[in-house]
Amino acid sequence: MASLSGMVTGANTAFHGALDELSALKDNILGGILSIPVVNTALTAAANILIAVNVLKIIKKLPTKISSLQTELLTIAGAAVGTAAYSKALGSLERSELGKAAIKKGHDIANLAGATREIVNTAEDSVAIARGIARNAPNLIFDAATGEIGEIAQESLLVGEDVESEPELSSTTGLSGYLNPKMMSLRDSKLLRSPAGNDFIVKSWSKHYQTSLDPVKERRAFEALEKFYTIPAGANRAIDTAAGIFKGDNNWTENQLIGYLGPLGKIESNYTTKVAGGGRSERSYWQVQPRTATSLVNDSSALFGSKFNNAFSEYATGDNTAVETMKTWSPSKWSKELLENDTLGASMAAAVVVNRIPSPAT
Repeated sequence: MASLSGMVTGANTAFHGALDELSALKDNILGGILSIPVVNTALTAAANILIAVNVLKIIKKLPTKISSLQTELLTIAGAAVGTAAYSKALGSLERSELGKAAIKKGHDIANLAGATREIVNTAEDSVAIARGIARNAPNLIFDAATGEIGEIAQESLLVGEDVESEPELSSTTGLSGYLNPKMMSLRDSKLLRSPAGNDFIVKSWSKHYQTSLDPVKERRAFEALEKFYTIPAGANRAIDTAAGIFKGDNNWTENQLIGYLGPLGKIESNYTTKVAGGGRSERSYWQVQPRTATSLVNDSSALFGSKFNNAFSEYATGDNTAVETMKTWSPSKWSKELLENDTLGASMAAAVVVNRIPSPAT
C-alpha cells in the first residue's frame, strides 16, 4: 500500500494546480470536514482530497496509516494509459486491501480508474471533479494500523443549501464512520457498473443459482446489494481461496469470481446465518444444497482438478483424493461440512457459478 503522502503527491500532479478558489473551499468545505472526527474523514472524500493536495500548509499532519480508494484512483489518473507506470499502479491497487474490497463489492478497478481519469480531464472545475469522483467510486478507506476497511461519508461534497437539507448522518459499523444516505444514493445511481455489477449478479443469480426467476426475490436481492454491508473475515478468506481454485474455468477470471461471490453471500444469507430457514437443506453463507454439491463432484468432475484437491487435502482418505472421497459423502455429511467449512462453502458456490453462469466477458 502506498503511503498517504505519496498518494497526495501523485494526486497533486493529476490536478495540474486546480483550486484557485481556495478561500471559498475553506469556508464551504473545510469547515464541514473539521466538524467530524478528523481521523475518519481526512482524505477519504474526494473534496477532502482536493483540499489536501492544494493546502498542505493548512493540514500539515495527515494520518499516515489511513489510505483511500478514491485517492489511489486519483493518483493513477495522473499516469498515461498504456504505460508501464499505469499498468503497475493499476495492478498494485487490484492486489491491495482496498482493491480487493472494491472487487468484492462488484467493482472493476480498471473501469474505476479509467472513469476517474476521464473525470479529471473533462470536468469544468474542481468541485465538479470532486463530485464526479464521489459518484464514480465507493468511498472505501483502509486503516493499516487495525486492518479494518470501511466506507464512510462524503457529506463534504455537498455545500450551501444541499448541506442544510441533508438528513442527520447515521452511524455505521467499522472505523466509527458515517453514512450520508443522500450522497450514497446519488453515487449508486450514477455508478459505472462493471460487467459483474448488481444487474448482472441479480439477473444471473435469479436464473442460474436461485433458479426461480421470481421478480419479488430479484427486487429483494437488488435492495440487499444497495445497502452498506461488510463481509466476515472468514468469508473473505474463503472467497479468495475459491476464486483462486476456479479462475480460468469457463472464462471466469479470479477478480470476476471475487466480485461475484461477495454479493452472492449477501443475497443468500446476509452474512448473518449459514443455515437455511424453514428446515431447508442449504448450508454456508452461499446457501449451497447438499444435492447440488453431490451432483457437481459426480457430474462435473472436470472442474475439480489438482487445485481443488490440494486446497481440500484434509478430506483425502487413503489413496482417494478429496474429490473422490466427497463422491461418497451422504447429504448429512455434506450439510455438516458446508456448515463448518467456509472455504468449502465458497468453493462449491464458485463451482455452481462457473458451471452454470456465462462469464461477464462472454
